[in-house]
Amino acid sequence: MSLSPDAAKTRFREALALLNYNERCHQLAPLGHDIREAGLPAQRVEALLDGLVETPDAGAEAFVEQSRLIIARAAGCVGYAKRFLDHPSQCVRFAAVRGKGLLQPEEAKAAFLSGDSSIKLKKFLVRCPSLPADEEVLEHAWQLFASGTKKDLDRVWELIVRVEQSELLEQWTGPGGRMREWLDDEKRIPGLPALARRFPHVIMQWVASGAIPFSWYWAKEILAFDPMLVLQKVIIEGLDDGAGPKR
Repeated sequence: MSLSPDAAKTRFREALALLNYNERCHQLAPLGHDIREAGLPAQRVEALLDGLVETPDAGAEAFVEQSRLIIARAAGCVGYAKRFLDHPSQCVRFAAVRGKGLLQPEEAKAAFLSGDSSIKLKKFLVRCPSLPADEEVLEHAWQLFASGTKKDLDRVWELIVRVEQSELLEQWTGPGGRMREWLDDEKRIPGLPALARRFPHVIMQWVASGAIPFSWYWAKEILAFDPMLVLQKVIIEGLDDGAGPKR
């Protein structure tokens, strides 16, 4: 399928003229899909996106760039958002880092660790799926959000739930780990179902140590593929605190 730059510009202008956000997205996303299906090299896709509106009108820049990012995501133009990380509009920066497919992991990590990035951008990046939750990123998040009087350990936890190595998870949440006290104090911990699927033995260690009680909303994830792990803890070791499997 071929898509000329002029045709893309026309469709982009027509979409921008729509006042309703949902209607506008329904025009922008198909344009991105058509760009993807055209099978253009990455550099040509970026050039096509850049050429949709070369110089936005004053006062409409943020609106135009957010719309351009919708197309870039639908077009699968990974890495296109990097140029918008220092955009003056907070809305554009937010659109650049949220969702999948606009930042490379190394780009997201570099921006998060950079001393030139604002604290607002780093808060956005915490929720960016492309940001790898490795030891270096966790250490920097701890420095940002766990120091001073206004601690924000919830943001550190948002990265913890995306950790890919059980050793790193245990390092931060096991006895003596920096997030252990937060774990002990929380009533309902976000992300437990996903952690239970990836690290069932670590989760069951938390139960055994009293850090968390059983709860069906995450225990059922382990029961689906390793019921003996849960039954051993409940029947043999007698761990049934909370809404456990005995109930």
